[in-house]
Amino acid sequence: MNPSGSCPATAASRAPRAIAIGAFDGVHLGHQTVVRTVIEAADRLGIASAALTFEPTPRQYFGRDPNADRRLTPDPERLGLLCNLGVQQVLVQTFDEALRKMTPEEFAREILIRELDARLIAVGESHTFGSGAGAGPEAMGALGERLGFEVCIVPLVASGPYSVSSSAIREALIEGNLDAAAAMLGRPYSLTGPVVRGRGLGAGLQAPTANLDLPADKFLPAAGVYAALALLDEEGATPHPAALTLGPSPTFDIEESRLEVHLLDFEGDLYGSELTVALLARLRPIERFSDRDTLVEQIKRDIAQVRAICAAG
Repeated sequence: MNPSGSCPATAASRAPRAIAIGAFDGVHLGHQTVVRTVIEAADRLGIASAALTFEPTPRQYFGRDPNADRRLTPDPERLGLLCNLGVQQVLVQTFDEALRKMTPEEFAREILIRELDARLIAVGESHTFGSGAGAGPEAMGALGERLGFEVCIVPLVASGPYSVSSSAIREALIEGNLDAAAAMLGRPYSLTGPVVRGRGLGAGLQAPTANLDLPADKFLPAAGVYAALALLDEEGATPHPAALTLGPSPTFDIEESRLEVHLLDFEGDLYGSELTVALLARLRPIERFSDRDTLVEQIKRDIAQVRAICAAG
């Protein structure tokens, strides 16, 4: 069991805790509700609040779908978001074969009670645990009654027509539906990475770009051109409207997918800087243009759209 270094409180010692449990990939509105439930309960009981998550996530470990290796919030992004909610401790449990084989009662006795001294557990109503993911929240409640900890089962959260889940967010991003993804996350979907040297195509197209090196397991939305806000990892930095291109460059017969960001009205050297881009709207898919001049004209229209979207937002 490893404590995150992101939160102000240390989780190294054994002490009574109220614990939110989940993979927390995305730290979406449903996850936020579970964590806030634990924070309120911890205040009521006079004990520490904690979030218990897993590395890798169960979805990654079992690899049951084509994008299983991709996460909405790779660490340290996930841990930072959890800490920002106000939880005192973030605990990371290694998800390995030994954990996979644990029965629900073994998990409760060995990890929740013996290691973590859990006095209260909060889980979402779709949470599963134990070998074969065979137990749900009701089983956790029964174990709590028998072993002496309180259990809060948090109902699923809805956002408009959507039932909030990490899977629904991934589907929205694949479809380029950023409004739906942002509504379920409670914030725009963002991409963060250091700026690295790229192919140098942007300067020749009158739109110099910063190339982001993203974590290998970051989930990517549909290829295309996006309106975004870009924020440098500097104290007091101001977000810049940005046009973002994700995907290949068919006009130049380049099949490799890259993430390139043009910061509007920005002057300066970004190489080596950490940059976060919050996606606001998908403007269009990736297209092949007949020549460079036609592409330049389209880029000008893209930039005008970005200005309009950011000014309205």
